[in-house]
Amino acid sequence: MIRVAILDPHPAMRAGLEAILRDAPGIVPVGAVADRHALLPLLYRADPDVVVVDQVQLCLTVRARHPRARVVLYAAGAGFDAIVPAAFAGAAAIVDKACGTQDLLAAIRGEQGLPRITPRLQRQAAARLDGIDRAILAMRLAGTRDRDIAATVGMPRAALAGRVAAIVSSLQLDSTTTDTRESSGAARSSAGIVNLMTPASRKLKSSAGSSLKCSSRVAPGSR
Repeated sequence: MIRVAILDPHPAMRAGLEAILRDAPGIVPVGAVADRHALLPLLYRADPDVVVVDQVQLCLTVRARHPRARVVLYAAGAGFDAIVPAAFAGAAAIVDKACGTQDLLAAIRGEQGLPRITPRLQRQAAARLDGIDRAILAMRLAGTRDRDIAATVGMPRAALAGRVAAIVSSLQLDSTTTDTRESSGAARSSAGIVNLMTPASRKLKSSAGSSLKCSSRVAPGSR
């Protein structure tokens, strides 16, 4: 059984997700909380295999406190502009809340994950950073362990953790400038991302040439 912990600030969302997970074969919810402060005791108490969060920064929290767990970013409006920040923060998959629940279940089961980060996407992300932050970005995306990154850049582990959090914030701040043509290319290169876009934003992406689609659709009035 896959043990899943949930963090979402909305009570209705937490209750709905727990109900969905209870009915899903091979998955068991082990707790749902509203914020980071409540999440840390839950991680210690429940020892989840997967943690579902709604913010990129929370991926860092989970990976630091419970590194064996896979993190699924389940957020509204998540798209290709979130790939690099999510990967850098340690997310295993991205699921947009506008898609059907089968997409989330697939991500939880490890059937869908992050798509490949193309060289161009990585260059675009690096262009938003300065100096040593670019090196940290490249090494972390390549899977280098934090202790090795810290040793390479000559930085204490605690200082590196703060630097990584700042880099995530910088990447998110400018993520809306991501080239939609690169997004389309990344979609063709990998079926790994689960894009959860509102109908209106999906239409805009489509008009821009993106081929992103949910693998399942939300029933009208279900949210």
